[in-house]
Amino acid sequence: MRRIFVRTLLGCLGERAESAGITAGRTGAVVVAQRFGSAINLNLYFQALVLDGVYSSAGPFSRPVFQRAEPLTDQHVVEITTRLHRRILRYLTRCGRLPKAELDGDEVQPDEPLLAELYAAAVQGRVAIGEQSGASVERVGRSRDARPPGGVRKPADPSSSP
Repeated sequence: MRRIFVRTLLGCLGERAESAGITAGRTGAVVVAQRFGSAINLNLYFQALVLDGVYSSAGPFSRPVFQRAEPLTDQHVVEITTRLHRRILRYLTRCGRLPKAELDGDEVQPDEPLLAELYAAAVQGRVAIGEQSGASVERVGRSRDARPPGGVRKPADPSSSP
């Protein structure tokens, strides 16, 4: 999945560079897989730091120059996520992780209300089933209220000590 994610992002940047007249541009990214959410729930997602452009050079021994890409538009984001969705579904089906019928659409079937309820609870950060159904999921770690705005603690005022 990570490979599909990175190749798709970098491929889109390369295509945008070529359409701007930059040939043989090279880009890069650093990607970290995050496997758990703050509630220790399984929640695989990728955190990515991607260059917002490409490096190109006039010749093989020339110094590369960074060419900044134009900012992404909403349409670019839609195109990238659509491409990612299609490629990931194709990969999961090829590996036997999804039935072939999944490629037709990813809507929840009406005869799967529990699955729809589980999805909704996961997105909302709520407990889906059991005695605490509907309650907020308990988070692990320091609460947001314990941190001052900006995340920086002020040094203690020495004059306020007894």
